[in-house]
Amino acid sequence: RMLPLTGYESSSDEDVEAERSQASKLPLPEILGAGASNGHPRSRGFFPVHICLPCDESQTPWNTLVSDFKARVALRFGREHAFEELPDRHISLSRNGLLKPAQSGQFLKALRQTCGKFTGPIEAGIKTEPEFLENDSGCALFAVAMVSADQGGYNRIQSLIRGVNEICRRFGVETFYADPKPHVSVLKLSSEETPIPAQFDEAATFRGSFVARFSTVRCTLGGRITHIAL
Repeated sequence: RMLPLTGYESSSDEDVEAERSQASKLPLPEILGAGASNGHPRSRGFFPVHICLPCDESQTPWNTLVSDFKARVALRFGREHAFEELPDRHISLSRNGLLKPAQSGQFLKALRQTCGKFTGPIEAGIKTEPEFLENDSGCALFAVAMVSADQGGYNRIQSLIRGVNEICRRFGVETFYADPKPHVSVLKLSSEETPIPAQFDEAATFRGSFVARFSTVRCTLGGRITHIAL
């Protein structure tokens, strides 16, 4: 069953907004690729950088999905098992990397040029059956909603990942996973004594998929957040 996800208006075709943000206000997210994450790199003399597609949210589909995921986790792992909801819903286009501050301007210029090749927002199907990915260190398990490969938005996202990956390669930033699996992380669980289930069909109340809309690319570079309209 496909449910439209609406409620966002793009304000321009260029930079929508650049604003300062404290690291504690919007920390770099855990990045999950083919079942892995590279964590949150920090190094003196470099800016941390992360690029993603934030979701243009309409609350109803996501709220229903989150409630359903929580119910399934409780039944599968026990209601006493702790999990954390991840409200910053996005699809990662890069790992958490490091960039020399002097390269920031050229990096953002290249990112704008790449985004300019995409005419209009991306609409993609979000699967409502949870899948599970671990981070690189194996200390956390994530319940994620995968992007459906059956719709055109999936190919556009993969194309955007390749474009961002090429920029990262040019500027010496760690590149993305060889086999990207576009997804939105919904819940974070401690993976201690928590096996990844082969199937997870219990308590399913929200079947199929819904359409999510992505209108901007968000680049977090040092303490600066830049939104670029698609």
